[in-house]
Amino acid sequence: LLDDSGLIRGIVNDDESRRFSDLKQGMIILFQIHLPLFHSIREKDSFEEDLRKIELFHSNDDKHIRSAIRDFLEEDYHGFVSRAVPLIEKKLRLLLRSLGEADISQNNIGGFDFRPMNAFMSSQVIADVFTEPVRFMFKVLYDDRRGFNLRNKIAHGIVEADEIGFFHALLVLFTILYLATTVIEDITD
Repeated sequence: LLDDSGLIRGIVNDDESRRFSDLKQGMIILFQIHLPLFHSIREKDSFEEDLRKIELFHSNDDKHIRSAIRDFLEEDYHGFVSRAVPLIEKKLRLLLRSLGEADISQNNIGGFDFRPMNAFMSSQVIADVFTEPVRFMFKVLYDDRRGFNLRNKIAHGIVEADEIGFFHALLVLFTILYLATTVIEDITD
């Protein structure tokens, strides 16, 4: 809303913007409530060993996950998020490809570009695999400015290292664990 001089007097949020705000606030509140639990999990003797077992790709790329996990364990949360977010996007790209949909699209100069993360979440084959709340969570976490927008902030260098903390690292770690444990059933049957 603008006043007579053109200055912003207020912002009208649509229903989707309110959903983003509600989910983002809910995640922040939930994190604050469970902070002692998250810290106690880190203290378990098996925590580091369990994290190092994560296989996201089942290939040599898993060494990159292990490097990211090392950053997490050493409390280098910016390093962890910076390493892990591109790996999450790669996992989604490979998932899209494995479901028979192209992970590239034609650009306007006659070549091809990799599809961005928001294109994955709007894909019908991804919608057949991930429920709407899961796709919405990815949007809130990674690629919409109304949410945390971690993918874009990391990819475009618009976040300072001290802006990424334990909370953001846990959100990304949750995503990695989710993707590493998600079993995709053959939907062609």
